[in-house]
Parts: sequence; C-alpha cells; structure tokens
Amino acid sequence: MYSCFSERLQDSEDQLTNLYNKMLTSIESRYRDRLEKSQDTWLEYRNAQCAFRFAADDPRREIPCRLQMNEQRKAFLLEEMNQDCNGCISFTAPSQKGRQR
Repeated sequence: MYSCFSERLQDSEDQLTNLYNKMLTSIESRYRDRLEKSQDTWLEYRNAQCAFRFAADDPRREIPCRLQMNEQRKAFLLEEMNQDCNGCISFTAPSQKGRQR
C-alpha cells in the first residue's frame, strides 16, 4: 500500500510541477517573482502542515495529506489561469521552458 501511495504522490508532484511551470512561463513577467514566492511559501506550508499532523504517529501518513494538498493547489492554480476578468493577472501562450520546483 505504501508503494502505491508513493507512486501516486510522485505523479501528483509531477502534475503540480508541470502546471506551475506552465503558469510560470505564461504569466506576465512582472508577476513571476510573486508566483515563485507563492509556490515556495506554499510548499513550505504543505510540508510543515502534513509533518505536524501525521509524522509523529507514522511518517507514511504524510503522503495522503500531501496528495490532498497538492490537489487543492492544482485547483487553485488552474482557477487562476482560467480567470477571465479585468484587472486579473494576464497570461500569454505558454512556452516550452520553465523552472522546476
């Protein structure tokens, strides 16, 4: 069971990284630093939150927590990318390069 969750976590991490990189390469350059700081801060929060909640009992229980939080972050990033409003951060067509997180 642990290896199944580990594989799912790796897939989730890859999907989140790909989405983040897509957003990073398509966002206006003036907002990139903010997005990078947001992602870095979110990763620290996710890791600390899941470690706090579950590591004391069994470190393997962190994986479902990280999976759940990754899904929430992906939904947030997708929502931000798909907004169609005035005054929102605008995006351009994504390029093929991006930073790995």
